[in-house]
Amino acid sequence: MPSTITSEKVSSAYAAQPQPINATTFRRYRTLLAIKLIKRFRKPNGPVLFLSDKICVKYGTRATLSEASTMQFVAKHTSIPIPRVYCAFVNQNLAYIVMERIHGKPVGAGWFKRPEESRTKILNQPKQMVEELRRITPLEGIGVARDFHRHLRRVLEAHPDPEPEISELDSFMCDGSV
Repeated sequence: MPSTITSEKVSSAYAAQPQPINATTFRRYRTLLAIKLIKRFRKPNGPVLFLSDKICVKYGTRATLSEASTMQFVAKHTSIPIPRVYCAFVNQNLAYIVMERIHGKPVGAGWFKRPEESRTKILNQPKQMVEELRRITPLEGIGVARDFHRHLRRVLEAHPDPEPEISELDSFMCDGSV
């Protein structure tokens, strides 16, 4: 497991304003063309469209370059399993994140058929991941931590809150209240 990260150890690749990632002209057009063609045969799963068995793309108003940068940052500085980001860009005010497709089953599938030890292990994983994320020292002038909390809040609640405070996240993680 990686140790605590400090601002001095982080490269300048994590700029205050998220930048496109590996967004060559060829990759942009290939992504847009793939979406146009594949949408005719496959329905998107929310904001995600599975392009192949190994690649998917999240796009639209619910995708951001900040999210792609955060994914890369977390993957690089923790042991948390994060899909690899192949490419991320904005086209006509919509963001596109081309990433590795992670296969799996919903955690609730067969939940009661699992042994108690397996269920306990699964339930402890989010706590361990949040603890690992909290060991990352917030970066001066960079919104990775702020954006992570916003993305987490969107997942945990039915409605998004634009700027949750770190103390609110702490309260939620400790006792489930905000």
